[in-house]
Amino acid sequence: IFNSHFRVQKNNVAELLNSLELNHYITHFSEGRERDKAKKSNLYFFNYGLCLVKNLNFGIPTDTENISRPDKFISQDRSFNYTSKLLEKLKNLMEISCETHSCSFKPIPIENEIVAEHLNWKCPACNTPLKRKPLQEISDNILKQYSQKEEKTKSNFDHLLSDIQYEIIQALSIFEKDVKAKDLSQEINLSSQSIGQRMKKLSEYGFVKTRNTNPKRYLITERGKNYLDN
Repeated sequence: IFNSHFRVQKNNVAELLNSLELNHYITHFSEGRERDKAKKSNLYFFNYGLCLVKNLNFGIPTDTENISRPDKFISQDRSFNYTSKLLEKLKNLMEISCETHSCSFKPIPIENEIVAEHLNWKCPACNTPLKRKPLQEISDNILKQYSQKEEKTKSNFDHLLSDIQYEIIQALSIFEKDVKAKDLSQEINLSSQSIGQRMKKLSEYGFVKTRNTNPKRYLITERGKNYLDN
């Protein structure tokens, strides 16, 4: 059973995973649509090292005659939908509240989300969008912990790459000439858009040289090759 890849509903629910992606526990690699075509979802996979530690099978089904596009399969098969699982875990940690801080609207418990749906996710008091938010006490603690961790990471490990960044320059090292992000997406399990987003930081590190063609092309630098060798 492949359980390293999953999807959650786009927009409000997907926003809850931003901190996990920022800390490299998961990676967003593409978007898809549910079977009814009306709902959009974000497709993710867990960090490979995390999968090893937690005994999760990393990969997506590719050897089935009926599956021509694995990412589309994940976006439609019911077993890969983690939206309800995510909300179940967070129902005691989150609430639905108005974006306007001075609004008189009282927050709704996350398990009563159907109320927000009936309101079309608009505050009945001021018509501002309603959002899923961590409870204030939890939010403050998380921000404090993250701030401390971020400062420590910046001071001690700024030269280290994430698993995905390392995988990108490793794939780049295969090519002798500059290539497009689309070429790299065929080598690693990541969309060309996601690769392009990470190239800016790799260029800043001096590991990648970017040619501003249309589309952009990328080439690994000597510094990048040396990083792989060390």
